[in-house]
Order: sequence, then structure tokens, then C-alpha cells
Amino acid sequence: MAVLKVALAGVPADGYSVSAVVPVRMIQPVDAGPLPVESVHLEGVLRPVDGNYLFQGKLHAVFSHSCDRCLGPVETPVDIELLWPFAEGPPQAWDADDSGETFTYQGLEINLGPCVWEELALAAPVKYICKEDCAGLCPRCGADRNAGACGCPDDAEEMPRTHRGFADLAKRFPDLASADPESEE
Repeated sequence: MAVLKVALAGVPADGYSVSAVVPVRMIQPVDAGPLPVESVHLEGVLRPVDGNYLFQGKLHAVFSHSCDRCLGPVETPVDIELLWPFAEGPPQAWDADDSGETFTYQGLEINLGPCVWEELALAAPVKYICKEDCAGLCPRCGADRNAGACGCPDDAEEMPRTHRGFADLAKRFPDLASADPESEE
């Protein structure tokens, strides 16, 4: 996206200001899976420093996903302070041993898009939890235990033989229900 590409000829000695809200799909690499983020707000200044460049700023985004325990909606805001040094050089391939201290650029412009994508990918939560004490779903009937007790007995021995496990869970995903589980027995 052109808004995150900065022409180096246009960078004055006191820096070039960047302020943009960018749809994440515009910076997503072709071979990368999607992130649960609609857009990212990037703000900062790109300055020339000793023949190289330094971008200093902030990134803000909101991850929107379903809770991994109860399937309720979760919005996780991310605010990251950025300090990206740039030096002219060949394109870098990611390497587990690379400290990632300096980004490289080629030609007459710096593309901030790949740097933004990398920050987002690294900031993505491993687990999405709606609240720290989320009780999740009942493993017997699939009811949301945050809404209250579901009525299932505490002892698994008391469960009837006709128990259907996560039957209520299918109600949350009607598009995925392909057959009645009782008809498969």
C-alpha cells in the first residue's frame, strides 16, 4: 500500500511524519494466514540518522476473536511502542538466530508494511479469553457456565446413557451441523 511506502527523497532532516489507518488485508503477505484484525493505526516519524533511517512511533490495533473457553466475543487492544532502524541492504529472510535489530530497504523508498505485519503477528494473543475468570462451556451439555449453572449433575456416573455431550454447542454453529448426531448411532 502506497501510504506505508515512504520515498526517501521526501524525508527532511527533521523527519517525515506518518499517520495512517490501514486495512490489515493490505499489508498481509501472500503466504501468511489472516489475523483477526480489521485495521491498524500507525503513527510516528521516520528520520535520517547517520546515513540510515529510524522510525519511532506507535501502533494500535484490536484483535477480534471468540473466547477460547466460552466462545463469546473478545476484543483485545494492542498498543506497541516502535523503534525500527533501517539500513540499505539486501532483502532479509526471517532467521531464528537473527536478532531482528535492523530492517533493510532497497532502492529509493522504505516500505513500513512488512514491519507493521511482523509486529501484529508477534503481538497476537496465544489464547483469546473474554475475562480472566471465564468459566467456559459445560463439558457435558455445552452450556455457557458464565451465564449460570446448567443443571448437569456434578458426578459423571449420574449422567443418563442418552447423553449427547456438546449438543447445545451445535446451536451456536447451525451452519456446521450436517447431520443429527442421534441418527449416526
